[in-house]
Amino acid sequence: GESNGKEIYSSEKIGDFIFTKNKLITIEETGERTYLYDATNHKQLAIPTGDPVALDGSNDSNIIVINTLDRSTFRRALFVYTLSDGRFKELMGNGNAPVDSSFSLLAPDGKTVIYQLSADGSTYVDDPFDDRDALNIGTINRVIGFLPAGNGLFIEKTFNTFGVLNPETGKFTETKQPLHVGSVIGLSKNSQVYIEYLFGNDPDGQNIILTRDNTTQTIYQNNGDTGQITDIRASTSREFIEIEFSPQPPIYDSYKTFSKPKDGAIILIDQQGNTIDQITASLIRWL
Repeated sequence: GESNGKEIYSSEKIGDFIFTKNKLITIEETGERTYLYDATNHKQLAIPTGDPVALDGSNDSNIIVINTLDRSTFRRALFVYTLSDGRFKELMGNGNAPVDSSFSLLAPDGKTVIYQLSADGSTYVDDPFDDRDALNIGTINRVIGFLPAGNGLFIEKTFNTFGVLNPETGKFTETKQPLHVGSVIGLSKNSQVYIEYLFGNDPDGQNIILTRDNTTQTIYQNNGDTGQITDIRASTSREFIEIEFSPQPPIYDSYKTFSKPKDGAIILIDQQGNTIDQITASLIRWL
């Protein structure tokens, strides 16, 4: 990673990472096992149980959310790690049962955790340091992410039904999206960006579409020179769109837990479709 153009840490074993409170925390890979590593202080962090498989956090939060997997029992667990005192706390579901979560997300307030159960897709809002039970906000097909300025969760409620969910009230407001949609990101309550697949062409085409209120605009057309678009993300401010590419056919490091194609590229554009930068990388964490 780089800070002000200078490399702050380098490792071929990084699977996932978070930079927060001026600390770089990574998931490092050794064969089929993974471990949590404080790259700033150069020390391994001992999770109470399981191997870390995913992280979430923000640049101003004192906690990191960690999904783990026990590879002998296949039991999943969900932990928060407090940077200030170096302590782990396991989240327990209603009935004091371990949380078998397929997805977790730290809310913009830096303390509330959104997680989704692997078994049935039930989604919960929980404050790990509050004794109250987690709030069940219903069954959701896919949680995509928080909108800026506390404007709710952008979700796929059911297949191809997208909208904004208020996690405090459970109110869902649907937004219209076309079929053949890939990744979708919310820029505001009335504005989204998504990948549109154009099937039947040779090769099949891809567009990046911006919808705002009742207008639709193509802001990027993939001509195939950089490869296939595999994902899109937004910067924290929602000012820039990150488009991830992989070469075709993709070549993977098959031994890695977090396998992404080799020789990937990322193109950054603004909401008008102007290219800001092109980076040879497979993952960016926005601060």
